[in-house]
Order: sequence, then C-alpha cells, then structure tokens
Amino acid sequence: FDQVFPIFRAPLITCPEVLLYGLAQSKPAWGPIYRDLISMLMSKYLMDTSNIAVVRQVWSMNKTVVIQGMVDMTSQTATGRQGLARSFEVAQELGLVLEILSLKHTWRFVLDLAIFAAQQNAIPFANWVAKNAEDGGSDFAHTAVAMLRL
Repeated sequence: FDQVFPIFRAPLITCPEVLLYGLAQSKPAWGPIYRDLISMLMSKYLMDTSNIAVVRQVWSMNKTVVIQGMVDMTSQTATGRQGLARSFEVAQELGLVLEILSLKHTWRFVLDLAIFAAQQNAIPFANWVAKNAEDGGSDFAHTAVAMLRL
C-alpha cells in the first residue's frame, strides 16, 4: 500500500475527477487502495454542493461507488450527521431517494437515511418500515433492533 499510493498523489491533486471516473469503471479487485481512493474522492465530491454533476456521472457508471461514498461519509464520526444530511440532499437532487432507500445490502445506512428522510417529511416512515420489514426479512429486523439498542 505505502509503495503504491504515491503513484496516485499527482492525479489526486491535478485530475481527481478523471481518477474517480476511472476507478468507478474499474473492478474493485485492487484491495484497500481502491477502497481508500474511492472513499477520499467520493467524500470530496459528495460534500461539495457544486459537484453534483460529477456525482451524477459516477452514479451512471457505478451506483455502488456513490453508495459506498455515502456510507463512508456517514460512518465517520467527524462528518456523521452532516454526512447523512448531505447524502439525503444529494439523493434528492439526483431524484434517487426512493431508489437508495430500496437498497438491501446497506441496511444500517438505509435505515439512518430513512429516519432522516422521514424527519424531513420526505417519506411516510411507518409505511416504509412495514414494507421493508416484509421485504428485508431477518436482515432488516436484526439491523433495526441493533439500532434501537444504541
């Protein structure tokens, strides 16, 4: 990792958008360096309100990259609540709130986002929970119970 990462310093500074587009189109078989680069770049583009076009383009290339960026941003203690709010704003700007809320492999993030969306009166939370409890089965239930215990 330490030997390879310096190769990406120049593109991170001079052409981060191009690097992000390239990473979004590649297979994530690189290991930790891929994940770290994606996390750094997506955090930058998700938090900056003037970069919605970049996020939209990455979404069209690889939805997982955008979702992982949102998950990373909300799981960091420094940007947690702010990251969740920004994730919701981005999802709204892109018209993707319901699509993101239908993802099943990131229940913790999806539940957090659903709660936030309900607080913004963007979704009827009780209906959303009922539908996802039925569709998500035990994975949804375990995540919801774990969140309630916090």
